Order: sequence, then structure tokens, then C-alpha cells
Amino acid sequence: MNLVTVALNEMGITKVELIAKLGFSDEQLSKWNTDSSILPDMVKKRLLELLDIEQYYYIDWYDISHENVIIEDWIGLIDSIITSADFPSNLIASDPTFFSCAPLIELKKLGCAIPEVPLSIDEFEEMEEQDTLPPFYKLLVAYIHEMGLREKWVKIHHIEPFSAHFDLEENEDLLMEFDGIELSSIFLALRSMDKNLLKACGCSESKLKKLISETENELSIKFDRIFDMVKSKGLTMKHDLSSFLKYNGSELLPPTFKNWVRIDQEFNCASNTEQYLREQNKLIMKKLAETNSKLDELLSLQQAKLLIAEQV
Repeated sequence: MNLVTVALNEMGITKVELIAKLGFSDEQLSKWNTDSSILPDMVKKRLLELLDIEQYYYIDWYDISHENVIIEDWIGLIDSIITSADFPSNLIASDPTFFSCAPLIELKKLGCAIPEVPLSIDEFEEMEEQDTLPPFYKLLVAYIHEMGLREKWVKIHHIEPFSAHFDLEENEDLLMEFDGIELSSIFLALRSMDKNLLKACGCSESKLKKLISETENELSIKFDRIFDMVKSKGLTMKHDLSSFLKYNGSELLPPTFKNWVRIDQEFNCASNTEQYLREQNKLIMKKLAETNSKLDELLSLQQAKLLIAEQV
């Protein structure tokens, strides 16, 4: 049951009266009521105000269920998954009531059918122990795990080292862009999902590709804005940004990231010492490769000698 139907039922008003309160046409309301058109957030907010529901998080939760008991069951189950995860999502753990709907909503956007009533925590734990979880719950666990892993990866490899020489709190515009990068990692976690499992849950491959492509484009734009802000503010970075992102950021950045030339030209802030150490490291790696190659040749020669000796 969608939010328009809930409003009509719980408010006890006619469709005409609801149209007057919202200021939209009968045709548009019918599309929202039949789920043939996505209900905009501003309309959701207005409907929730009319329903006298103050909690903003219900705007998202109503996409999944309008029943408070079911919402609380989902929150409890996802909080339990987060608690026992190897890489818990700090975002969800910080406020399960608000954020635990995020993975469900993203999976629903991809066409994944969300169960009307979630498994109880006891049912979930028993089925997980016996390896009999339905595909949807396997996907949910994997997605939450990957979200937590990506969040930590972004914080360790992007936000903390990159901003070591300036205070983000004093640069709110930069802070917002970094927050956007952290949120992008949640969407890009879908890149690591098992394709067969996604298919088994009814997720659309075309919708998944579109979501990932849009997120990658947004991420590229965010990095571009960060570079402009860093340059315009005259901030000092901890690393040579080009090498830093290439070695630490390739997993997150779009495969077709187009800013490398610009970074090389404008944002090479490495000290002479750092550049020297990097060159020394390249030489060491080259010597190691040559040594390994010679060892392989010697081992092959020794094996050949042993084989000849056995034949004699």
C-alpha cells in the first residue's frame, strides 16, 4: 500500500479533497496511487504532514511499509545484522532508525522485491546458521557488509590522509563534498554484489548499470570540485594527489576518470623527499622483479639437471 492510499484511508477524505490539499491534478494523483509514477519527496513530506507524522525518516520508510510494527521489525533486524557484521556500517549504526532503510530502498529501486514482513531476529539467525537464508536476505547481508567495508575504505584512504594538512571543519564546502564521496561509496558497493544473487532477487541489470554510472559521474564531478576548492583556497595536501589517488583511489573512482592529466599538472604537491623515496621504491621493485626472474631460471635449470640425472 503506497502513501497516497494510506492518506486517503487514514484521513477519511475523498480523492477530490486530497487533490485540493496537494494542488496536483487528478491524473497525477492517480499515477502516484497506482505506483506508475514515483512520488516526489516534497509530496511525501506534505502527505506525512497531513497524516500528522512528524518523524522525517518515515518519508523513506513509507516506501517499504506504512505499518509501524513492521518498520520497527526491519530496524531491529538490520541493526542485528550490523552488530554482528565483520565490517559494520558506521552510517547505519550511528542512527539505525533513520538509516537502516537505505539498503532496502536502494535494492527496491533496482526491482528487488522486499518481503512484506521481515524475518524475526531468531528466524534470521537460525536460517543463517543453517545456510538456508532466502536469496533476498543473503543479498541484504552482503550489501550491508560491503557498505561498511567501503565506508571504512573511503575514510582511511580518502578523507583522513587527504585532509591531514587542513581542518575540514573550517572548510564546510569541502566537508560537504567529502561527505558526498562517503555516501557515493554506499551506492558503489553494489558494484561488488554477486550478479547471480542480484538476478535471483529480481534486480534489474539495466537499472543497476544506470545507478552505478550516475554515481560514478557524480563522484567524478565531486573530485573535480574538491580540486578547484583546494587550489582556490591555497591549501596544502599531505600527498602528491595524483599518485595518492592512483594507488589508493582506483577502486572507488570511475574507470573512465578523466582528471588524471589535470591532477598531474596542477596538484603535484609531493616534497622532494617523497619524490625521491618513490623513485627509490620503483628501483627496488624493479630489482626484485629481476631477481625473481633469475631465481625462476635457476630453479628451472636445476629441475632439468635432476630430470637428466634420474634418466641416466
